[in-house]
Amino acid sequence: MLAKLRSIFSCTRGNFGVLTGLIMVPLIGSVGLAIDFGRALEAKSYLDAAADAAVLAAVSEKSAAVAKAMKMAEDGTVAIADTEAKKIFKSQLSARYGDNMEGLSSLLIDVKLELVKSDGVVTSRLKYAATLPTTFTRILGNDEMAISGQATAAYLIPSFLDFYMLLDNTPSMGVGATADDVAKLEAATKNGSDGKGKDANCAFACHIVSTSGVADKNSYYYLAKEVGATIRIDVVAEAVSALMTTAQETQTVSGQFKIGAYTFGQTSADAQLYTVSEPTSNFTSVAKATKMIELMSVPSHSSPNGQTDYNEILSKIGQKIKTVGDGSSSADRQPIVFLVADGVG
Repeated sequence: MLAKLRSIFSCTRGNFGVLTGLIMVPLIGSVGLAIDFGRALEAKSYLDAAADAAVLAAVSEKSAAVAKAMKMAEDGTVAIADTEAKKIFKSQLSARYGDNMEGLSSLLIDVKLELVKSDGVVTSRLKYAATLPTTFTRILGNDEMAISGQATAAYLIPSFLDFYMLLDNTPSMGVGATADDVAKLEAATKNGSDGKGKDANCAFACHIVSTSGVADKNSYYYLAKEVGATIRIDVVAEAVSALMTTAQETQTVSGQFKIGAYTFGQTSADAQLYTVSEPTSNFTSVAKATKMIELMSVPSHSSPNGQTDYNEILSKIGQKIKTVGDGSSSADRQPIVFLVADGVG
């Protein structure tokens, strides 16, 4: 009996089959692990790319989050619902990998999206965690594989600015804008205002309006228009009007800029800050208003000079500015005063 058992155990004719049977389970498990791991890597690459796209979408110029951040007067967390975060993430996943969504649909994905505004920058941080059901490694008792990742993006909020354009329209702005314009005025006034040499060869287009408000249509201001001589105030008015087009093209979001226009006054007899247009984001209306700016009127050619009181006028426009912000949001706008003058006091 013992001899028979000894012969059975010493027999080598079934070794291959026995060994194959013994290693079959770990062999299949190893191959399955490689396949499942490859599937996990592929899924992670899709999810990482979708996460990158999602954080960029969350802080895009037209996104709801950026719109909220622009209205925030202070730094802090930008509120966004978890459902909205998942919607952004899954929409990016579907848009990029629609053909592969069938395989990804089995994933259990948890998404957390955080948006924070700080020092004029909106930062979007997304973290995801997913669970991928396994196929072959179930043999080894592993039913799922964990996948996780994160992505970050930032958006610099444009500065919100209110421009107060203070335009010098005092009598010195009535001189010819160029040497040719000066020559035109001097030639047109060679006989003087009375035809006998009074105020002759004058390069200033004086805008004469009587104290009762009657404009002298024979004054050099109207003569300049008649002979086609451009004066300094004309150049300023045209430049400011053209600036409105630049402002419209330059702003990155609607309402980023507001522009107002003011002059030193309508008449030298009562020189005070005159509002051409209050600050507004309607640049078309500002352009239309600034084109109508006229030279400050004087009662006569012999009116005294010194109509430009910079200290007084700057003090007056300062009173127009009610709040001073840092420009980091539409609720915290930064005011800027532009003084356009010829420097003649």
